[in-house]
Amino acid sequence: FSKQHILELYLNEIYLGNTSINGKLTKNIIINEGNVIGCNGVKDSKWRSWNLDKNHEYQGTFDGNGFYVSGVYQTSSSINDRIGFFGSTTNAKITNLGIINSYFSGFRFAFLGGMVGFAEYSTFENCYIQATIVGKQEIDGYAGGFVGLSGDSNYYNCYANVTVEASDSDDNLSVGGFIGSSYYNDGYLKNVAASATIKVAARTVKVGSLIGNNRDYVHKNTYYDIDKYATGIGASSNDATTKGVKTTA
Repeated sequence: FSKQHILELYLNEIYLGNTSINGKLTKNIIINEGNVIGCNGVKDSKWRSWNLDKNHEYQGTFDGNGFYVSGVYQTSSSINDRIGFFGSTTNAKITNLGIINSYFSGFRFAFLGGMVGFAEYSTFENCYIQATIVGKQEIDGYAGGFVGLSGDSNYYNCYANVTVEASDSDDNLSVGGFIGSSYYNDGYLKNVAASATIKVAARTVKVGSLIGNNRDYVHKNTYYDIDKYATGIGASSNDATTKGVKTTA
């Protein structure tokens, strides 16, 4: 795909039920221009919203081909919504894709992430996200810079440079710079890094610069920015460790 409207037609095809359709970018695509990542939720009148039906889980292969999509603006006021560039994936493979200068926000019980809201049995390789992620109205779901809730999914050579905000959150929320929360036993992260500014209510306990709540995911060569948020894993049921990297001497 080389044009915005073709990309949108492709994603709408997924949400109409053709969930296994494959796709490949052939150039960078700008959805909206201007400071989308720093808009603080205020939508410019010229911007197009990225509000697509999230009732179908993507199951195909999407190759970004080394290109990026810029200026994604997505908000939702629906409970239990799945919010992200890909709302939901299962048995999908996403490779070589960047999402930059983008803004995503969700309401209560949301699955909220920049690349994908909810990922299951999926693989992400050579992907990166630069975005602001905001949970609103006492959100008590999952919020992650890259993915909100991840089950049995694998991440290789991926990076998140994000701000994750959930100032109205309660103690059930899981917040992570890369993954909000994982579940099941077979997920894997390798060569993954997160530089995340995280803003949450004081009572929110499952917060990590890399993963908010880690349930048995194995990770190798994973890094987080210790200057932005000092804890790598908020809560964990295994002994895996991450490495905090300072950004200043």
